[in-house]
Amino acid sequence: MLNFPIVGKHGLLVNICTPDIDSLTTQTCLRSLKRTTENIPFTLILQENKYEQGFRHASAINAAIAMAIKENKSLIIADDDVRFMEAWLHNTLEYLKIPQYANSVVLGYSLIYPNKSPQSNSLWFNEEGIIQRSLKPITQPIFVVGQCSACWFIPDPCKMVEMNTDYIKYVFELEACLDLISRGERIAVLPIPIIHEATKQARKIMKNRGLNLAMGLDHKRFKERWINNSRLKDLYTTIGWDAVTGTWRKNHG
Repeated sequence: MLNFPIVGKHGLLVNICTPDIDSLTTQTCLRSLKRTTENIPFTLILQENKYEQGFRHASAINAAIAMAIKENKSLIIADDDVRFMEAWLHNTLEYLKIPQYANSVVLGYSLIYPNKSPQSNSLWFNEEGIIQRSLKPITQPIFVVGQCSACWFIPDPCKMVEMNTDYIKYVFELEACLDLISRGERIAVLPIPIIHEATKQARKIMKNRGLNLAMGLDHKRFKERWINNSRLKDLYTTIGWDAVTGTWRKNHG
């Protein structure tokens, strides 16, 4: 059994949220998790929402954070449509030996599509409230103001902010990232690829009126909270984030 300096004194909790545990999507995710984590102990929690109308993804993540805090464990949250790749967790734990990454509240991953094309190494809102993403390949960890929560490693959940459950399904993780940045915390993205089958989700959004509505309402809510009052613009000015290029105006290493 490998010995790594995991922040959680009692190990690692992996939480996967899914509408259907028995679905091909979820089972493929679980097989990839099992295949790529040999000799690394963790506790697996599956949250099945069964497509409930009132389900809030943010609430599910809050519950996972609370459980990890109670059990004094580090936390991985993941969507059921991710595919874990060889040595991803081993390499993550190696980065935790480096204080600046171990002390980051959130460690995100380099998300790629099933065909291995880049999906996102960083997500942020510009000052007009439009989501931007960086596709630039990375070979070293980078510090960012946000990244998709398809897969996050949270070394110390006690430092994590609570997700805003006012959001129906989208945007909440980017607001959580901004809340962390506002507190002076760090978010890093590791150069470790993880497959995220976001194309399936995109097709569902296009076909599903409810998902379309949820996305529109969540973006409207974000604009009311961050854009219309210049809150986001002021934060970017304070921390030195260039929302056009998606880079820091000053050293953030």
